Amino acid sequence: MAARMRMQLLSGEWRRHAQAYLSYLRGLAIASDTKITTAQIAQATQSPEKEVRQNLAAITDSGLLRTDYPNQFLFHALEEALGYYNLSDIILLGSGELAGALLSNASFEKRGFRLVAAFSENPSDRRYRPYAQLRAYCEDRHIHLGIVATEPELADEAGRLLEACGVLGIWNVSGAVLETMPNTLVENEKFGEHEEIRENTYVSLSICAIVKQLANNLGWNLDFMIED
Repeated sequence: MAARMRMQLLSGEWRRHAQAYLSYLRGLAIASDTKITTAQIAQATQSPEKEVRQNLAAITDSGLLRTDYPNQFLFHALEEALGYYNLSDIILLGSGELAGALLSNASFEKRGFRLVAAFSENPSDRRYRPYAQLRAYCEDRHIHLGIVATEPELADEAGRLLEACGVLGIWNVSGAVLETMPNTLVENEKFGEHEEIRENTYVSLSICAIVKQLANNLGWNLDFMIED
């Protein structure tokens, strides 16, 4: 099961259980190659062991009702299922004509990405959220990709906000140049004055390039990405 499918499954009760299992594993001072039993997890989270076995079989895509797992394997499987290695969801900062055109561009979805939210310093309509909600949104959904499509003079602030929220890759199309950031990959690109954006199927290729570089640097998978 690809990471995207796991993330779709983990909603509501699934997410609550998985987060409880992960929190328990984080509190253990044991070697990474040590096995953890479903009985231990059940006792620690006050859950029926049968339920733990069923949940972990689905989350890890093993198809088996196992009674133990290697600690490190389970830890990473839970993080992946909860979206910690999410490179498919993108947020956008900006609310002008360029931002609107990017939000309407269908090529992101065709390549496996989702523009999940747009933010603006002064939201002009329902499509945009205020900057005040940015950090909580990124932390809750483990967002690692952002697009800066603001006015040029607002780009630096937008880039710094994304970096502060833990975003690892920024595609800056504001027309300004963002300086290199220590913990964030920045790709500056400027569209032509009359370049078509809304229907341009090649627009999302720049995001593909950023994601490939991030995945290579971090060792994360790209099962979701669809290339022409």
